[in-house]
Amino acid sequence: MVFLLPVRPQSTQPATKNLQAAQPNKSMAPMQPAKTSSFMTTDKKAQVSGIRIENEQGAGGFVGHTDKGVSVVEPDMDVRVVLFGIHLDEIDIVGFTPTDNCSDAAVLIDRNKFATQSGRRVVVIYQFASNSLYKLCVRQKPHPDYPHELPIHLIDEAHCWVSTNIPPRQYYFSMPLKIVIIIVLLVLSDLFTPHFDTHTAANDD
Repeated sequence: MVFLLPVRPQSTQPATKNLQAAQPNKSMAPMQPAKTSSFMTTDKKAQVSGIRIENEQGAGGFVGHTDKGVSVVEPDMDVRVVLFGIHLDEIDIVGFTPTDNCSDAAVLIDRNKFATQSGRRVVVIYQFASNSLYKLCVRQKPHPDYPHELPIHLIDEAHCWVSTNIPPRQYYFSMPLKIVIIIVLLVLSDLFTPHFDTHTAANDD
């Protein structure tokens, strides 16, 4: 005699736990890619590395340099002052002061009167008064977002100075010593110069 046990029906629906694991959690917001902010400044600071003096239109004016590198020019003559450096296109004003204060500069040249201006070179025409040492003054253009006027900066370095004090000529020998040297040379020249004996030449004839 065989007894048949009833068969337990299997559920056709997936388990709730598995269903929750399979479905995405709608309560969590999807992850967004991180935003990156790039910061780029447009501020450029003009830096003058040195100056050079050139004669204007072939005329005289530039004398030379001192032992310290100071440019020497003749007073009251137009010369070309060439500024070298980087970001020089940001310079707004150029001047020269006989003191340590740029407010004492007799003339301030606006950028509209520059002979040449580029990122690495600025040329101005200037005339220096006599008996003085001049130091370079520059002012940078204001930032477009902050249009207030910037202060004038003094470049207190010897290779950016200009002097109209022409030093006296230096002689290697004093004048009396020069006269003695000339006399000695004349005597030596006479000793080593062959002389023509006119009396001997007449007897030979």
